[in-house]
Amino acid sequence: MKLLKGVAMKTTKILSRGSLFLMIPFFLLPIAATAADTAAVEKTSYLSFGTRLGEETVEGYTDLIYPLFATPSNTFFFNPRFSLKDEGANEANIGLGYRRKLTGWLVGGTNVYFDSRESEHGNRFNQWGAGLEFFSEYVDVRANYYDADNDKERIGDYSQQVTETSTQVSYGNGGQPFATGHEVVSERTRIERTTTKVTGSFFEQFEAGMDGWDAEIGGKLPLPKGPEIRLFAGYYDYDNTLGDDFSGGKGRLEVKTGSWLSLDAEVFEDEDFNDTSYFVGFRLQVPLSSALSWQGLKEGLFSGQHRDLDRRMRSEMVVRDVRVQTEDSDWQEDLSRRQVKSSVSEKKTKERVVLADHITFVDGDTSGPEDGTNENPYSSIQAGVDNAGANNTIFVYETGGTATGKPGAGDGGGFYDEQVVLQEGQTLTSTVSWTSHGGGSYQTTNLPIIRPTTEPGSGWQTYTFGVWNTTAPVVAMAAETTVRRMAVDTIGLTGFGPDWGATSGLYANINDSQNAGLRAEENQITTNQYGSIGIVFDTNVAQGSHIDLRANSIVTSGEIADAIVVDALSSNAVTLNISGGEITTEGPDVWGISLYADNSKAITFNVSDGAITTQRNISRGISIELEDAETATINIANETITGQGDDFSGIRVNALDSTAVNDTIAGNVFNVEGADSWGIYVGNDTANSFDQAGLEADNTFSITDPATSVKVEVTP
Repeated sequence: MKLLKGVAMKTTKILSRGSLFLMIPFFLLPIAATAADTAAVEKTSYLSFGTRLGEETVEGYTDLIYPLFATPSNTFFFNPRFSLKDEGANEANIGLGYRRKLTGWLVGGTNVYFDSRESEHGNRFNQWGAGLEFFSEYVDVRANYYDADNDKERIGDYSQQVTETSTQVSYGNGGQPFATGHEVVSERTRIERTTTKVTGSFFEQFEAGMDGWDAEIGGKLPLPKGPEIRLFAGYYDYDNTLGDDFSGGKGRLEVKTGSWLSLDAEVFEDEDFNDTSYFVGFRLQVPLSSALSWQGLKEGLFSGQHRDLDRRMRSEMVVRDVRVQTEDSDWQEDLSRRQVKSSVSEKKTKERVVLADHITFVDGDTSGPEDGTNENPYSSIQAGVDNAGANNTIFVYETGGTATGKPGAGDGGGFYDEQVVLQEGQTLTSTVSWTSHGGGSYQTTNLPIIRPTTEPGSGWQTYTFGVWNTTAPVVAMAAETTVRRMAVDTIGLTGFGPDWGATSGLYANINDSQNAGLRAEENQITTNQYGSIGIVFDTNVAQGSHIDLRANSIVTSGEIADAIVVDALSSNAVTLNISGGEITTEGPDVWGISLYADNSKAITFNVSDGAITTQRNISRGISIELEDAETATINIANETITGQGDDFSGIRVNALDSTAVNDTIAGNVFNVEGADSWGIYVGNDTANSFDQAGLEADNTFSITDPATSVKVEVTP
């Protein structure tokens, strides 16, 4: 649309400018007409005075129609006009016009003008204009074209300085994390880089003349008496080189109370065109003739007499836009004069970042006051547990060296000779980690060792698990507790046997609990007594328990010394996750992992990515008791299970009288090296579970004595 409008505007300019020259011969017609139209007529000049008011604008003007040549059917006139406008603007218009009676009822005319305007900003703009007009007693038609000076002139300027400041914060490499108080912190360098940019800009505003055209058509109201009233409708279109073009409709009202006095009003569609949407005004046109009299004055003002066609031909003001139309631009920056200056300042400060908090520190090599801070740690783990309060992460340094309050001091072969009883919500650990500030961890060089040497019965707390066993654990856990990266063993104890009971590395009793959790990760657990178990968790008759065992290394060497035992009898919605780590049992009649979940509902048992090795006879890699269970889920994947003795079962499941057991046992490796052994043995009468062919196909089996040992047996 813009392209089409531009082409149309240029074509209009060419045709209109050409019309200026085409109209010149038309002005020679009076000379040609003298031969046929020689009657003498009085050459009367008409002097007009008028004013127009708009929205916050006013102008006054004087206009002279001076006939240079006149016959009964022709008039050739000189038309100067001068206007004073508000804010010091003024305008001069000098034109030549020719009108001729084409018929007894129609007058045609043409005109050319030179217009010059001094704007309110003191700039001078010139233009050439040409127009055509046709009028009769009742109907008038007019069209005008304006070819203005389009060179832009500056009307104002100003300078501006803008200061912008931006700050970027970065951090230098932080130092090694260290412990202080009840926290692990690090110190880093905070680098605050501030950039200040000062921009000096120069802005200008311009004005320029606008080429354009306008036209109108209208006529006299057929009133037999009273003022001569004429109504007009028109259109204008101007090309603005500094912004949006102006175009729109316009209307005009002219009321002549007599041949001398006219009242007029004009409206425009665009109020920005003339800085007003309307003009109202009046003009007084006085004929300069010898017949001028007082009576003529009164009749000229208020007679209501309508002018005839001849009077209009000789006295009608040329209706055209007497303004050289100009428009102001928006403020425009002169980019060639922009100046930018930048400066950078840098500020470095040391700051301390808290990486982990709420920590109680324990160091068996400490001496002096003890309050659980890194500077004054407790000398025993149980003292730290008992006094932790809100600082419920119990961080344990190695013992047997020097209390330095930081990792790196050698173990020196020391150990903590004590039983530890945790409180709900506590974590016993030798490592703390964080994900903020780039992530990291703070941990001891070696795993702290808890190795009691005092015999049970001498201040130990003992517990009964199952219905017939008694244990004295090295670490007794409570609900929502975690043991991480600790070395726990019972090798310092002697004198245990079947008549008394046994010890265990970790023990927890969360029977009858609701949604309780237990977690043990990255620990090394060693037991060497009869019946001593690595990890024992009781969660019988519990609801919604969650037990997570990850990457633990467990070695048991006693008879009937299982690695992991979880009792979940009559429980509901218990989840047991065991992943990673290694289990080695060196004694006879030992199970690697035992789950007792008879009469349970909705139990989930997940084992993956670990290794289990049993070295003696009558042993099991994984044993699962699910009699009378409902809706159990068993997932065992990517385990390597090795049995070196006779009467071995890699996985042994008792699911008799159970309903809806969902099993996925796949991707495991079974090394069966003894006689009378099974890779997988299942006692099952549950429909749609434990498919023997599928179990054989989904796992890998190495059978040393295939004559007496089998890969998979599912009975009955």
